[in-house]
Formats: sequence, C-alpha cells, structure tokens
Amino acid sequence: MTYVGVDWSDNFHVVYVTDETGDSLAAFKVDHTPEGIESLFLKVKEHAQNPAEVLFALETPKGLLSSAILEAGFTLYPINPKAVDRYRDRYKVSGKKDDYFDAMVLANILRTDRQNHRALVPDSLLTRELRAYTDGY
Repeated sequence: MTYVGVDWSDNFHVVYVTDETGDSLAAFKVDHTPEGIESLFLKVKEHAQNPAEVLFALETPKGLLSSAILEAGFTLYPINPKAVDRYRDRYKVSGKKDDYFDAMVLANILRTDRQNHRALVPDSLLTRELRAYTDGY
C-alpha cells in the first residue's frame, strides 16, 4: 500500500508519499491547477500503478482536489484538522507550522491508524447530477 498525505492550500499543495514501512518515497509541492493535480497523480503512480493501492489523506473532504482524487480512482480519507493537530505531537511538540511535516503526519495517520478513520465515498451519478442542477441556489 502507498500512503499520500496532502497539506492543502489555495495556491499549492505539499505532498508526502510513504509506504507500509514508513519510508519516505517522495515529498514535493504541486500547484493548485489542473496541471499541478495531474503532476501529483503522475508522481504518485511512480510508486503505485494501481489506484486501488493508494490511499490519500487530506484535511478537507470538499473542493476540486478532493473531487479529482476520487475521480482518478484513488481512495480519500478526510482527516479532521483537530485530529491532525493531536497526531503532530507524536512526532514533535513544537507548534511551528511546517507544510511538509503536516503532509508527512497525514500520510502516517493512514499508515498507522487507518482503521480509526473513514474513507470518503464518491458521490453517485444521481447525486452529481442533482448538484449540477442546484449549485448556486
């Protein structure tokens, strides 16, 4: 299994990729653009070709990044930001914000404690159609 933690922001995302042993496979930054998201998927596929073998952790279940992850066939676990804050203490007690560190924490949450979190289920076709008709109302 390959675990991917993504520290999300409006302009770019910091990504950390690890395996079942906890070894760092990659750490990088991608722009919050269609091209950036595509490069994220290409870099992840360097470590796992089959999307079913890749689990993503993200602090938000909403937005274009979440939708793109699900549409690409990956599994997404939205992790509550308060939970991430608590897990951060496993690795260091300093409260200094570090995007790469947060991405690593997110990936390791899935690696060590996935059973305590729920995967996001993609919307059905009907739900997507209804959302298309009702967005903006």
